[in-house]
Amino acid sequence: MAMPPSSNESPDSASRPTWGRRLAAWRAMPPRELWWELPDAWDDHRRLRRVVYGIALGAALIGIASVWVYPWWRERSTVRIAREWLETGRLDYAAAEVRRALISHPTLPEVWRLAAELERRAGRHDLAADRSARASDLAPGDAAVALEWATDALRADRPEFARRAIARLTPETRDASAPAQRLLGELARRAGDRDGALSRYATARRIAGPGPLDEVPIGRLLLLSTDAAEKNRGRELLAKFAADPEWGAIALRALLGDALANGTPAERLRLADALREHPRCAIEDMPVCLRQLAAGDPERFAEVLTKLEQTRARDADRALGLVGWLNQIDRPRDALRWLATLEPAVAASPALRVAWAESFRLEGDWSGLTAHTEFGDWGEEYEFLRQAYAVEAARRRGDETRRAQLWQFLRAKLATNGVHAYYAAGALYLWGMTGEAVALAEGASTDPRVAVPALGFLARHYQTQRDALGQYRVFRRLHALRPDDAEIANNLAYFAALTGENSGLAESLARKNLAARPGDEKRVATYAFVLALQGRSAEALTLIEPLRAQLANDPGLALAYGLALARERRRTEARVVLAPLLDRAQTEREAELIRAVLE
Repeated sequence: MAMPPSSNESPDSASRPTWGRRLAAWRAMPPRELWWELPDAWDDHRRLRRVVYGIALGAALIGIASVWVYPWWRERSTVRIAREWLETGRLDYAAAEVRRALISHPTLPEVWRLAAELERRAGRHDLAADRSARASDLAPGDAAVALEWATDALRADRPEFARRAIARLTPETRDASAPAQRLLGELARRAGDRDGALSRYATARRIAGPGPLDEVPIGRLLLLSTDAAEKNRGRELLAKFAADPEWGAIALRALLGDALANGTPAERLRLADALREHPRCAIEDMPVCLRQLAAGDPERFAEVLTKLEQTRARDADRALGLVGWLNQIDRPRDALRWLATLEPAVAASPALRVAWAESFRLEGDWSGLTAHTEFGDWGEEYEFLRQAYAVEAARRRGDETRRAQLWQFLRAKLATNGVHAYYAAGALYLWGMTGEAVALAEGASTDPRVAVPALGFLARHYQTQRDALGQYRVFRRLHALRPDDAEIANNLAYFAALTGENSGLAESLARKNLAARPGDEKRVATYAFVLALQGRSAEALTLIEPLRAQLANDPGLALAYGLALARERRRTEARVVLAPLLDRAQTEREAELIRAVLE
């Protein structure tokens, strides 16, 4: 008798062929019949269908992950790793991660924000501003990114970019944001708008509540007031934060500056001592503090100096700092006394030997300076300064033969190193060797590494010499190096017109400059000046007319206006405008133009 099927089997399972029999049958089948068997097997086996569906679903998920999930994870992972390296201070590792992120995700704002933070940590404010600007371009509606860009732009001294960044905020966001108000306050302060800056910081204080972030800047601005009550209020605000571990040095620095101008010796001494002992006292604060200590309490100064000498005697860099401070406060004799006691290993430092030479120079010990420059290893980096000090010593001792020999040797050596020539020029100019300094600066101006600062040095020299032609030549070269710099172009246009060297260039540059920023007083003054000298005096007067209220405060505008009046045959009016300018003329050529009208 046949047994009934098990309760775990379907009624037809007994008749279903096993996989082994089915595979054997498939091998025996012709290929055409095999294709018809496969659908039957698919229909008969639920488990097979589940396995295949699972494999397909897994493959789809893997594909999705490879296309979307993995890049997203990799992107976030790179950003996270770079941020972690930044937080631990490993800028080198962070830089490597940021570079990878910029290559793989160049349109991600967060990556550019990280790049900006990296440059910020390294003190490269110009690059930080550029990176922040890129982040803001990629996220134009993000207020936090725009504020970072504005902050970096101010640190890089690029106020125009800061204004552009703040303009990306909606009026509602700007008016409700304390950071935005502080940035606008700083912009106003830099533009000389004290009242505007005060208003902005006061608004930030109302938004964020009382605190040093706004009250310290307000206190510093109030110190600039001519009103005694406002000054006192500023002192009270700053004094409130004098002991603050973060803001105390800033507050004390402002209070000390005010005391140097208006305070008593006792007050100066108290504030100088407090600033010197503050944990955030900066290196540049020390000379000011030590000078006040030496003037107000010589005994205390001697005690402090002894302690500084003891703590800095075994380290060449720290010894260099102390010698530099003593030189700055006109105490080279103290520096020379202490330097003579240092161990040979410390005293042999090349950088310290330079500061030592400066102490001899300030003390006027020319024999000592001569001996100091004749021995010791100054290193390749400072060898040119050894020779420069030797030239100065020979000049001061009246040994012209030796001075001429040393100068020729120095000039020949610096002919191949523009950087050293530029720094030597600054030293020689300070010491009174003007001709030699100008010669070195001319040589340095051909070195791309220092061409712009060297030409700036020459421009300042020709300004002191009231030499318009010299300034024209310098600004022509500066314009060739920086054709997009509007200030350089404005100066070139002015001196080209003043000297008559290139009136066509003067007119085109001045017109282009003014078109880029209509209404700018300096650019209006330059273009009007060019027009007046070209005989287009009516156009010059029309250009200046909207700014006539500024004539008393703007000599450039007044000069252009007076010359235009004279060429319009309104000589009486011209004399009234030009007469006060004669003693303020910055070049001999300007004085000649003014005298021609007055006489």
